[in-house]
Amino acid sequence: MATSSTHSDLPNDETSEQDKQCSLRSCYSQASGHGLYWEGPLCAEHLKKDEKQFQLQLSAIKIETDESLAKVSQLIKNTRGAQFDLESDRADAADMFDSIMERVKQCRENVIGRLDSKIADLEQSLRSLSSVEQLSAEISAADAEGNALSSFRLRKEFNMSMVDAPNTNPWANIVDRGVQQVERLQQAVNTLAAEAEESDDDLQSRWKSAVCVAKRTQCCADSDWIFTDVITNTDGLFCSKQSVSTTLQDGFYALPHSCILSVANGFTMNDWWFRIDSMDLNDVICQLQIPNNGIKLISGRLVNHIKRIFLLGKDEEILSMSIIMTDLTGAKLQTVQDVQFGEKPSLTHDMEKLYILSDGYVNCHSLESLELQQSLKLPDHVKDARSVTVSGRSFILATPSAVHRMSLSTGDTVKLMDCPDRLVTAIGLDFLPCVALLWALLKFSAAWVGVLENSTPNSLVSSCSAENVVAVLI
Repeated sequence: MATSSTHSDLPNDETSEQDKQCSLRSCYSQASGHGLYWEGPLCAEHLKKDEKQFQLQLSAIKIETDESLAKVSQLIKNTRGAQFDLESDRADAADMFDSIMERVKQCRENVIGRLDSKIADLEQSLRSLSSVEQLSAEISAADAEGNALSSFRLRKEFNMSMVDAPNTNPWANIVDRGVQQVERLQQAVNTLAAEAEESDDDLQSRWKSAVCVAKRTQCCADSDWIFTDVITNTDGLFCSKQSVSTTLQDGFYALPHSCILSVANGFTMNDWWFRIDSMDLNDVICQLQIPNNGIKLISGRLVNHIKRIFLLGKDEEILSMSIIMTDLTGAKLQTVQDVQFGEKPSLTHDMEKLYILSDGYVNCHSLESLELQQSLKLPDHVKDARSVTVSGRSFILATPSAVHRMSLSTGDTVKLMDCPDRLVTAIGLDFLPCVALLWALLKFSAAWVGVLENSTPNSLVSSCSAENVVAVLI
């Protein structure tokens, strides 16, 4: 900023006189006012020039600072949004810890109480048997002394005492299954607690050291493969080569703990195909053919924690759209008709809701009832998103050219990375380390890619194209 360099210092009585003159050394005209750019009195002619100079400098500094001010404003807004999300996460985590502790406390009371009850029963049995034990010793003594009468009477008393004495062997049912379950609970808690405590740096370090191994297997080229996902919750499920059941039957065996599910429209157009492969894609575990009732599948998603498959389909005759919920046996549990979605919808979910991305909107349905609870309109710059995944309190949206995070609390979006036009994918929570994996999948012309939510090293990424199912072990 310029400073007023005026005429030489003068006594006070002369200073006021000088203030009436233009403060520029080369001008002796009478001052008409004070300048904005030049700090000092200026004549009318120099005031006009000062105004122009000020406007030029103001425009320049606006250009210089407005972009930074906008960035700072957005940063503050994003920081507040992140703070709100983290505070909400903290509150949820505290509530969940309280619930876990209460449930564990209840479990402890039930298991320890049952064990205490069994121990008390054994103690009562021992008290009942103590008199019999004493009689046994007396019988042995009488026999040793050769006292037949005493031995007879003692044995008679022994027989009468045995009528009320316990006569079952406690060792036949000594193991309490609850103890084994508590041991499994301890192992699970230790494993999950270690994962929960893992810092972002530790996770990133493990990602960097992870090695990707891609495998693929041929599928029936006549089938229209819709989606593939990883089954991680198979407790209580049994299968044969053509069926999955919730009961163990002849010719059935338990499904592996983890396996790959692929779903397709059958080539006969009268059924759907559910195919289950081993994690290494070396074995086809099971293939199911399910009557489709005229519904052609468009998209789908597996929700592991409730063991449900959610399918989006279209009735080719009446052109009606539907959401169909099935279990892993293929049994249709619920259908909601006349649902609106476009040609290429994308599905994702959290613990309570199913999200359907289509035509610039995300519709939120209850996982339990499939009731539409909310419809969110996407901002214009991400309305062409082709894939959505829930990440905490945000959506991860993949457009043809970039990946964005959209806060569900504020609606703000942040571009996380640029990506090629071919990359249309459902990306998991820790998606950034998965980018190299996506390139590996693109070699196989994958039409759909899925990554496990909260994915960590040793997870599996799977995809399906017209002719292949692809698995990438991280």
